[in-house]
Amino acid sequence: MNCEEITYHVDPDIVEENKRVFILGIGNPLLDKQLETVDTKLHEKYNLKTDSASLVFPWNEQQLLPLFADLDELKDSIKSIPGGSAQNTLRVFQWVLGAIGGPTRKAAAYFGAVGDDNNAEHLKCLATKAGLVVRYQLIPNQKTGVCAVLVYGTDRCLVAHLGAAEKFTSKHLDIPENKLLIEKAENYYAEGYFLTVCPEAILQIAKHAAEKNKPFTMSLSAAYICKDFLPQLNSVLPYVDVLFGNEEEANAYAEANNFKENDLKEIVKKIASYEKINTLRSRFVVITRGEKSIFVAIGSGESQTFPVDTIERNLIKDTNGAGDAFSGGFLAALASGRPLEKCVKAGNFAARTIIQNVGCTFPDNCDYKEE
Repeated sequence: MNCEEITYHVDPDIVEENKRVFILGIGNPLLDKQLETVDTKLHEKYNLKTDSASLVFPWNEQQLLPLFADLDELKDSIKSIPGGSAQNTLRVFQWVLGAIGGPTRKAAAYFGAVGDDNNAEHLKCLATKAGLVVRYQLIPNQKTGVCAVLVYGTDRCLVAHLGAAEKFTSKHLDIPENKLLIEKAENYYAEGYFLTVCPEAILQIAKHAAEKNKPFTMSLSAAYICKDFLPQLNSVLPYVDVLFGNEEEANAYAEANNFKENDLKEIVKKIASYEKINTLRSRFVVITRGEKSIFVAIGSGESQTFPVDTIERNLIKDTNGAGDAFSGGFLAALASGRPLEKCVKAGNFAARTIIQNVGCTFPDNCDYKEE
């Protein structure tokens, strides 16, 4: 492996003065290992819900790590797909951006940590092929992170083993070429999962965004992030201009913060009205609810509801990556200056496409139409 290339190489186009970086994202790059299951035996064996997200920690690794050994034994049935929440979102961002008049390549840059193994090279090649500017931090003597994806019907169960991804350090942001990307970026995106790894890096980027009056966006990612990493989440929230989440995550956040409100709309409005560092921008809180309508709260009062087009059940392959895809489509429209309703429409299109494919994958050509 060419470690020098992964750690320090910068595409020469990026240093051109007129080269736009529409968005910079940060998160945990993972290689998804997806298995379509016909029953819930593996879920039951590891005490997993069919539609859930979990992370391997020191205190649960004895319970969860054997799952990856089980998947290795089923390797002929496993599909390897580029993953990691923010990386998925940026791949979709680039895909949709090209369909609405933006560049088809190199409009999105991505930070994350990988190991010195073949999985890192594989991920880099796939992300670069998708049009991303990839700036991985190489962690020697570590394995690139993987995520077990158990698909049962339309449900997906995620178990992530971060590996090298959890070794990311904010020093990566100080490399001159990476500082240039941060300065040039017009929008920023962080996955909530990354709060378990390096909240300092998220805050550094978020503060820069606030100082320059550029949109900083983030996802809640999972209910356990809202519960187990609440201090880290609340430290970043004042900088967030657009917050993405689903119904379960919003309710988990409300419970963790002892909200008196039980109604989801009121919970979303309360989060939107939280303290904000950059008062020049209102906070948008965008909560998806599967096939039900989407709630969006804006600042201290306004809220809107947007319908979701129904899709026949037999067309749904799996829901893995649907939330990431929604964020990617939404942000592509946002970065292009589109109004809220167009952003939601683009997000819905992206999510609808992803659930009709295996994992967070999509056709080479994006046929999204804004009309």
